[in-house]
Amino acid sequence: MTWRPHKRQLANGKTVWVARFKDERGRVRIAQPAWNGGSGTFELKRDAQRAIDEAARQRLPERASTVGRYVDLWLQAHPRSERTDRTNAGRIRNVMDVELEGLPLAEWDMRELRRRHAAELVAKMLTDQGRSPGGARNILRSLSAMTEDAITDEVCELNPWLRVKVRDDDRRATKRARALRVWSFDEMHAFAAEAGRYEPMIRTLSDCGLRISELFALQRTNLDDGMLRIRGTA
Repeated sequence: MTWRPHKRQLANGKTVWVARFKDERGRVRIAQPAWNGGSGTFELKRDAQRAIDEAARQRLPERASTVGRYVDLWLQAHPRSERTDRTNAGRIRNVMDVELEGLPLAEWDMRELRRRHAAELVAKMLTDQGRSPGGARNILRSLSAMTEDAITDEVCELNPWLRVKVRDDDRRATKRARALRVWSFDEMHAFAAEAGRYEPMIRTLSDCGLRISELFALQRTNLDDGMLRIRGTA
């Protein structure tokens, strides 16, 4: 099959051509020849086609991988806690079908992704998927964590998701974060009093500022001479 350049309209109205194609294993690539300064964007369509034709004749090393293929390998090769792995996998798979420059994220070779793709993903998460800014940031964090390990595995060389900002006041967002609810100490103490024999647990959360996982990991030996020492989480 002969692949054709992808036409793209820039914000300033200028039309450029992206030398995007699929290799023999069906993975998305962007030809970035040295004679074009290592860029995959061209002013002339014929130059983009030339870059595609040249790159299509070259074989990629076996370690090259698409996002959709690597995410499963990542969860096996770089395991976190069961809950963290489940959260990361869910976040990433929720955007696998999002099209970037006309192709699903799952089909992109990780070496070809750039910051512009991250910006496009953010826009589609906020508008098409209706996510809140916080939800979009969480997905970017999971993608970034995966890509950092992919760099270690020599699957790709840069992390396009790193330090991508999504402001809470982004006008494209139709869904907003839940409003934080804050209670006074008196209100928390009244609440804790209703917990019966569990009142000390509630007071430890409200008065000492522990996370719930830190509370569950407490042992009697953590309280010594009036000092409560937090040594772990559950």
